[in-house]
Amino acid sequence: MQILIWNRSRVLLSFFSGVQASREFRPRIQATISTSSNVAAHMKTEVITVEKKLKEAIRVVDNVTMEMIEQRRREMATTTGLNKSNLLSKFMGFIEKYKYLKDIIVIIFLSMNWLSTS
Repeated sequence: MQILIWNRSRVLLSFFSGVQASREFRPRIQATISTSSNVAAHMKTEVITVEKKLKEAIRVVDNVTMEMIEQRRREMATTTGLNKSNLLSKFMGFIEKYKYLKDIIVIIFLSMNWLSTS
């Protein structure tokens, strides 16, 4: 009922204006409409805040991963006797596109984190 009142406030107020007992219910209806719109505005703000935090976290993970890949590429290019048996070096030998390699590394990080917490 509150969502209906919130979405169709004028319709309900005009509907209740024709009802005999509308003088008693009108303040309650207006209070419900006001409360519902305040809750909706607060929830919208919370969703936006959560989305910003999520985007920032994704950006940080992407940056750290790209820095790690760049550092490993520089090490592989400058050092001849470098041990290339680790997982990152093996993936870098097969995958040329940075974005694809970054996505694979992020998936590995996330799965390792998920396994260690469960």
